[in-house]
Amino acid sequence: MKRIYLENRVREAIGQSRYRDLLTGLPSEPFLIVYEDGELIPAAQDQSSMVQIVVEGSLSIYYIRDDGSTYSLAISQKDAILGDMEFFGAKNTGVFAEVSQRLTCLAIPAGSHRDALLSHAGLLRMLGESLSEKLEAVTMQNAVPPSLQERVRSYMTYKCENGKLRGVENAAFHLHCSPRQLQRILNQLSREGIVKKTGKGTYELCEKAPSV
Repeated sequence: MKRIYLENRVREAIGQSRYRDLLTGLPSEPFLIVYEDGELIPAAQDQSSMVQIVVEGSLSIYYIRDDGSTYSLAISQKDAILGDMEFFGAKNTGVFAEVSQRLTCLAIPAGSHRDALLSHAGLLRMLGESLSEKLEAVTMQNAVPPSLQERVRSYMTYKCENGKLRGVENAAFHLHCSPRQLQRILNQLSREGIVKKTGKGTYELCEKAPSV
């Protein structure tokens, strides 16, 4: 991730945005952020400190539930907005945005300008449009129930510290399955080289395991 503060680049990004007419008179100075493929947002930073508008590139937005199931929210491209929910105080409880193509975003810092931004009609209209589009996408999407094996891998990847599952019974409770079912899946994943047993009831994702 890198930040760009060149005024001509920032003006160009604003001018090419569909929200350009709403972004006049902002109380804080926007800048650009460039993310590389595979970076997770907001894993590296507090999204409540800024609102970001995609300038170019793309990312996938998805939600990881406590039971390891994955729900894809969107594959966002130009003019998608990040940090809209966090700007209004919502906490990130498992929503991830992963860069799938080198991404450039126009960042509007909040921080000490938060109260002024909350009084900026153009910004509020932009955020309102973004939230309504995301809500529509969620309600219209038909989620395909993942298999238990997929849920176990997602659970270990996103919900277990350093990819380590400790305690089969406790994990089975979160995954809504029986310990026997989970043990069978773990044994299968171990045979396939996706996980390895590192102790009693303890399993770890292998470094070269295929992504979920």
